[in-house]
Amino acid sequence: MVCTVWTKKKKKKKAKKVEITPQMLKEKVWKLRDETMAGGRATRLYDHSQETPAMVARRLEPLIERMEKGEESPDLLKETIEGMIVCLEKCTVLTADLVRSKYTFTALNKIIDNLQTMESMEKLLEDTKWVCSFTKTL
Repeated sequence: MVCTVWTKKKKKKKAKKVEITPQMLKEKVWKLRDETMAGGRATRLYDHSQETPAMVARRLEPLIERMEKGEESPDLLKETIEGMIVCLEKCTVLTADLVRSKYTFTALNKIIDNLQTMESMEKLLEDTKWVCSFTKTL
């Protein structure tokens, strides 16, 4: 007869997730903007403070159409990234005023991180569509 002794397994501690704040998102977008604009601008500089989010998002629509047609030029890439950064700036300013939504902040954080480590035009197109539609809903 074999006697077995049951031992308690130690539970793994979950890593604490960093709480994402609107200020963190703003700082990330500003840093990304400064890094991107260092090589010169592909688009004209506008004052977006007085524009509605839908007006800002409309600037991305022609770029999305060009990307869907299969165009892959460096100018299109730079224009798209600059347009997304402008929309993300507008989103971070407006979401700070809304009721705190950790899912919104998490999604915006994910998009900002994706912009920093861009892998393919397909992923850029997907993220651009998301940012455009999200900005229109604000």
